[in-house]
Amino acid sequence: RTTVARISKIVQGLVEHLDVGNATADGSHQRPMAAHTKFADIGLDSLAAAEFAEALRQEFHIPFTATVLFDHPTLVDLAEHIDNVTGLSSHQSQLSEMSFSYGAIRPLDDSRIQSIAIIATTYRFPGGPGDGGGYANPTSRWVAGKEIQSLVPSARWDVDAHYAPNQTQELMYVRIGGWLDHVDIFDPTPFGLSRDEATAMDPQLRLLLELTHELVRGVPNISDASNTTSNFVGCMYQEYLDGVLRVGGMADTVPSAITSTGMSFLVGRLSYHNNFRGLAVSCDTACSSSLVGVHLARKALLSSKHSGEQALAHGVNMMLSARTTSRICMLQALSPVGRCKTADISADGYGRSESGMSMLLGATVGSDVDDGSMLAVLLGSGAGHNGTTGGISAPHGPSQARLITDVWRESGARGKVTSLHGTGTSLGDPIEFQALQSIWNRRSQAPADDQ
Repeated sequence: RTTVARISKIVQGLVEHLDVGNATADGSHQRPMAAHTKFADIGLDSLAAAEFAEALRQEFHIPFTATVLFDHPTLVDLAEHIDNVTGLSSHQSQLSEMSFSYGAIRPLDDSRIQSIAIIATTYRFPGGPGDGGGYANPTSRWVAGKEIQSLVPSARWDVDAHYAPNQTQELMYVRIGGWLDHVDIFDPTPFGLSRDEATAMDPQLRLLLELTHELVRGVPNISDASNTTSNFVGCMYQEYLDGVLRVGGMADTVPSAITSTGMSFLVGRLSYHNNFRGLAVSCDTACSSSLVGVHLARKALLSSKHSGEQALAHGVNMMLSARTTSRICMLQALSPVGRCKTADISADGYGRSESGMSMLLGATVGSDVDDGSMLAVLLGSGAGHNGTTGGISAPHGPSQARLITDVWRESGARGKVTSLHGTGTSLGDPIEFQALQSIWNRRSQAPADDQ
């Protein structure tokens, strides 16, 4: 029997055992499964994953985990994966529960590529002003064990009016988040804005204007390259126009409400007010928006034909309307206690928080990397989509492993420390960990020159 036929038999038995999927007219489940049909579409979800993984292990005598439904979501995907694994030696097949068919990680030999350096940053994080008047470094509070998450401020919304612990429709089951202080305070003078214009401006944009202004003042050579400096902004939610201004009657009566809200103006005004004439790109890729902004900024600098060109990458998030949090609660994606518990057995979702950060990037060549004028060097970056997975919100281990492998090949990096998405869920965490495990295992078996 072929691998596809062996998997199909397991699927058929599991569907009948769990009584899921669509039965035929006589009540049975004897319907052939199409090669590209997702397992989730016939009723095999995360609840059936453990039994499916055990049945596959007994049939093929190789290890599987409960994430197999999501990493290889169709008959064809799973059969290809199994054929790849069983084609390895017995020693190699035991190296990882998810052995992806990638070659050894070998750095690309391209000495023409310049490194991109992080020259300066400014930021706002929950926690308020620190000692000396500046904003607190969040890591110092974490190390000290100080609490950052707190109850929804009354200035945002009435938490009691919008709270229901039993996940009631249009209400939220979480009362905790990370909040920036005084987001309603803004000095419009440096930007030539009137009071009405400032009031109609999304607080996320106000914050980015302040952060960019700090960078321009602190790094004089930004203005020297103003005609080529680019801006890249990552942001997910746009709540101010309809969630705040419309309630106050300004959304349809103040013209600047249109030109001071929305993704295009979020980045466009940064370039406008600072005379930056390079690219102005906004991106919404959900939780990865800010990182994708940095990736796009790096790629733009690497392809630049102008010597000394610079780029700004920004990320911002504020929670201005109760409606967004209530809608996320419909997905049951948030932790009821408002905290991410990554890699913890009690992981039950993620906690929402606010922040803003602006970063100045510039190209470096040769000895410039060691001249002490930069905070860090970005050796590589990459971005991609999972493609078709077991569900629209489910990650995909093979896609993550492939992307990381490609970035390491480009950069030649020998990474030893890795940070994760960190949402803290019983499904997402194992997929991320096992994707990384497959890469480390493949590196460990490669010759030293290829690692």
